[in-house]
Amino acid sequence: MYRAARMVSALATALLLASALSGCGAQQAGVRPGDTGASFFADQVTYPYPVKYADVRAADGSVWNIGYMDEAPLFTANPKVLVLIHGRAFCGAYFGHVIAAARKHGIRVIVPDLPNYGKSIPGNLDKSLVRSMQVTREVVHDLVVNHLGISSAYYGGHSLGGQFVLGYALSYPEAVAGLLLIAPAGLEELPAEHFPARLAESTDLADFLNYPYYAGKGRLDHSTKAQLIEDFYFYRLKINGKPVPSGFFKRETPDTRLATDIRVGLITANPLEFKRYSMTSLRDVYQLGVEIQRENPDSLYKRYDRIRAPLLLIFGGEEPFYPKKISGLKDLKRDMILPFYQRMTSAGCPVTVKLYPGAGHFPHSDAPEQFAEDVVQFVTTGMVSDAVDPHRFGAAD
Repeated sequence: MYRAARMVSALATALLLASALSGCGAQQAGVRPGDTGASFFADQVTYPYPVKYADVRAADGSVWNIGYMDEAPLFTANPKVLVLIHGRAFCGAYFGHVIAAARKHGIRVIVPDLPNYGKSIPGNLDKSLVRSMQVTREVVHDLVVNHLGISSAYYGGHSLGGQFVLGYALSYPEAVAGLLLIAPAGLEELPAEHFPARLAESTDLADFLNYPYYAGKGRLDHSTKAQLIEDFYFYRLKINGKPVPSGFFKRETPDTRLATDIRVGLITANPLEFKRYSMTSLRDVYQLGVEIQRENPDSLYKRYDRIRAPLLLIFGGEEPFYPKKISGLKDLKRDMILPFYQRMTSAGCPVTVKLYPGAGHFPHSDAPEQFAEDVVQFVTTGMVSDAVDPHRFGAAD
């Protein structure tokens, strides 16, 4: 069933992408079958825009080969720059629509794949699987500021990428003109007991799959069965005949189709790349949690109010993953968004909040036209239309 659907999907993806991303710089994106001995990401996956590569350094001296898209606008001198950071277990390929819209409005867009994700997997197979979130920030800083020579830019991040850019702004405040947080991780503190020190250096998949917080065998099943991935990604998954009330994409677009085909293709692709992807996506649950431990007096979370760059916070109105149960919080608006807004604005950091009705954890995919419009408006003017006032979040919201 899935194989036939995938063939039809591949053709539809190619036609959709050719239509939606037509124009100078865009290319036909997609996933094609290949030899498992070849590189999946280098040889079988084509992003919506050409990918460049650079060897860049972290503070510990390690050198990482980073794949990135870098698209300049037409007929615009000295454009503003937007750097977009993808979420955990994904890659920058799902930002195609945003790149296209931003370029049309005079914005240069840079989209790197973080070390051990996407196009930044093949050139790093000799690197350790143990790398922190801070190392990823150091690598992106070397790429954008030192390699590409961009001293100041807007940084946007989705999910894991949201926590990435918050930490980036703390590490490199002079490099950040503004922040866009897209359904970000990191707006809640988590108990340290869920992130044991013994996992810090582990590269054994079993260590993570057997630990309760990582959902055990169920996570492994959903990562290696194509139909389960397809169904979960598009909110079609059922357990014991009952629909699962969460997923990734509420709309099938060129970007969401490409992201899904990449994830499914990984199952039977180069085994070394699949292992690196799998271990990194599990390890990053740990890395994210370590940065925001409630018991740590110097955690990333406790330092957010030092940020001064203007900030746009976006969530889908039907966000399925935050707040996390282990945080002890119950309500996204009252327990996460409102306290963050109050804390940041009191410290002198201007925050604009936008909620997308009907959207889930991927607002840039569920509402791509509105999202692209808001991104362009925020980067060019510092404002967005129809922003909400978190002080109005009431008990009935």
